[in-house]
Amino acid sequence: MTVQATKLVNRDIYELSYEGAVGTGQINARMENPASGDVSSYIGPDDGQFTVTVGKDYTGEADITITNEAGDTVDTGHVVYGQEANEHPDTPPALPEPLPPFQPAHPIAGPEE
Repeated sequence: MTVQATKLVNRDIYELSYEGAVGTGQINARMENPASGDVSSYIGPDDGQFTVTVGKDYTGEADITITNEAGDTVDTGHVVYGQEANEHPDTPPALPEPLPPFQPAHPIAGPEE
């Protein structure tokens, strides 16, 4: 057996969406880093979105061209990975103050002793 799976823990996952999906057939997304010239690609169903992973805390850019099976351009765009780090602080916001204990407006009176 030559097929293996490896759990990747040091990866950031991005969902990319595009316009022009028809819901049938496949697309080819070509992603090129303009700074380094590195190219990667994705081939999958033409459903308007796909997922890519990058190294944890990676910052970089990609020019993306999405084509259909006929080679026609469906959509293009430019994405920047790593921008969201400043939008999600490590510490969550403080929780609101807890409510005081419940006090009924008319307590139930027990039998007199």
